[in-house]
Amino acid sequence: MKNDNSILCINRIRAVYEQLPNAEHSIADYIINNYQMVAVSSCASLAKATGTSPATVVRFCRRIGFNGFSELKMSLSRSWLDQSSGVLELDKEDSPAMVKQKVLMFNKSVIDVLFETLDDALLERAVELLCAAPKVMMVGDGGSGCSASSAYDVLMQLGVNCEYVTDIFFQIIAIDRMQPGDVILAFSNSGRSKNTIDNLKQAKQKNITTIGIIGSPNAPISKYLDIELRTNTFSGDDFCDTIAARMCELSTISVLYSLILKYSEKKDIYVGRQLKNAYDAKRVDWKGK
Repeated sequence: MKNDNSILCINRIRAVYEQLPNAEHSIADYIINNYQMVAVSSCASLAKATGTSPATVVRFCRRIGFNGFSELKMSLSRSWLDQSSGVLELDKEDSPAMVKQKVLMFNKSVIDVLFETLDDALLERAVELLCAAPKVMMVGDGGSGCSASSAYDVLMQLGVNCEYVTDIFFQIIAIDRMQPGDVILAFSNSGRSKNTIDNLKQAKQKNITTIGIIGSPNAPISKYLDIELRTNTFSGDDFCDTIAARMCELSTISVLYSLILKYSEKKDIYVGRQLKNAYDAKRVDWKGK
């Protein structure tokens, strides 16, 4: 039997458990303890088993990042990793080769889930706004700040007029100088970063468009976002959920980069040539042998 720590849906429930309303804890607990049964049950039967209603079950599913109960069932029943036992748990007897395999399989599964959660229509709309914006500013704290910095690097390569400010005080000044039509691209895996939320509040007061790349659906940050690009939140004892968050954020940036490169009429080969010349100028000549 597959250990429940190897079910990514269960990990997602555990990651947001403390933020769930009390009425939904019974649903979370039941799924964690009976996920195999839930994978073949109906929404009505789950509601009856947990003393809730089908509407509450659907709200719970959406709160943890699914479109509805059918999608949650699919996640439970689908074998992301074709293994029969505990593949996402490390054992003391595991060799370095086995640890490497399990970690990389976990990382692959994170990207597999990201493929399902990123919304195609919202990605397309985000690209339209980013390409049309006179200015784009990236914001994010901690590890998400690193992703914001990476987004600045790659969008600047495409000729997008963008800015990344790390100091909280200067972020306030920078946002105050922005105008309607500008865009803030915010990163917050938890969706609860106070500084990032404060930045978005300020932006909304100035009618600045806000796009968020966030891990937790329906988080406190969500009400300040015009577009919410949802990734994932994972929690586990044996694997680094911080790195999982960065992988999701950076992969989303990579998708945006390619979409802008493909669809924006403003980006042309001139930008690519500029970059190549700049990179060549800072590198020493070397012929690999």
